[in-house]
Amino acid sequence: MTDDIVLNDTTGWENWGNNAPTNSWTPIGTGYPNYFQGTFDGNNHTVSGIYINATSTPQGLFGHTGDSSLVTKVGVIESYIKGQNNVGGVAGESSGDVSWCYFTGTVEGTGYYIGGVVGQNYKTLTYCYNTGTIIGGSNIAHVGGVSGCANDSVSHCFNSGRVTAESGSCAIGGVLGINDGGAFDNCYNSGIVSGASDVGGVVGADYAHINKCYNVGAVTATGTQIGGVAGSYSADVNYNYFLEGTAAGALDGENIANRGEVFTDTQMKNSTSFNTWGFTNDWTMAGTPDYPYPEIQGLPHVFAAQTPPEPAPHIWDGTSAAGFDSGTGTELDPYIIMTPEQLAYFRDQVN
Repeated sequence: MTDDIVLNDTTGWENWGNNAPTNSWTPIGTGYPNYFQGTFDGNNHTVSGIYINATSTPQGLFGHTGDSSLVTKVGVIESYIKGQNNVGGVAGESSGDVSWCYFTGTVEGTGYYIGGVVGQNYKTLTYCYNTGTIIGGSNIAHVGGVSGCANDSVSHCFNSGRVTAESGSCAIGGVLGINDGGAFDNCYNSGIVSGASDVGGVVGADYAHINKCYNVGAVTATGTQIGGVAGSYSADVNYNYFLEGTAAGALDGENIANRGEVFTDTQMKNSTSFNTWGFTNDWTMAGTPDYPYPEIQGLPHVFAAQTPPEPAPHIWDGTSAAGFDSGTGTELDPYIIMTPEQLAYFRDQVN
């Protein structure tokens, strides 16, 4: 991408759940055998105005990305994305790597695996964040601010948006809904998290590993298994913390030394409290003004209420271009996407 792309006039996008805009988006890669394989580099640009209100899966800017794919450096902002299963702002189901991506908008799912950046990831998810509102339904939801379900490693990610699900749902977490098999390191949550059972400030249900993560957002549940760090957890949990007053205990209601502990506000604001963490390469206390807690180096904190960048003036006319702006599609000469119509053309080539 060489410019920001606008798929709809985003005036009043917060109400798109009730009042649809002009254009509906079909994801890039609708599922096997039509999934994206390759590298998509947003070049630090944004896609705004995505509107999806569907009952099918997967849903997002990308629906399904393949196992040799990389999606990087793109932000999806001022968008409303609703589907059933595998719903995410950037990708509904990612079998490839995702890095340096973010979402600001609303993601809603009536089924399972609902996330701000990806609904479900099967490969690495790094340096990503969500500031939007993520909503799950009343089924077994698996809802997370960054990913609904992680099957591979997740690191250096954060959530500052609201994550919620209806009664009857489970595995609701600030960063991950469920960690189902990957390393989970150096992440944090500052958003409000609420659900029924298996509700955690950082992860709802962990079956693998949590290391050096923290939560400062309020966590509430109507059912059982609630924690400031994790609602339910495995044995491999080390050096995680939550802010006093946000939950009753770190791990399923318990505080356990060197695994999940409570910090006062003063402790949470002092790097010496995190004596096993990496404040040389991973974390910093000298980050965003008005955010006094640890931040990920290279990924400044963004508040949920922060206004996203102004979008480009050209709005999608609902059609597809006849081709790309330039490029041959090789690593040295990639296809160049400058307009919404060219993004739609790219989508059509994948699908």
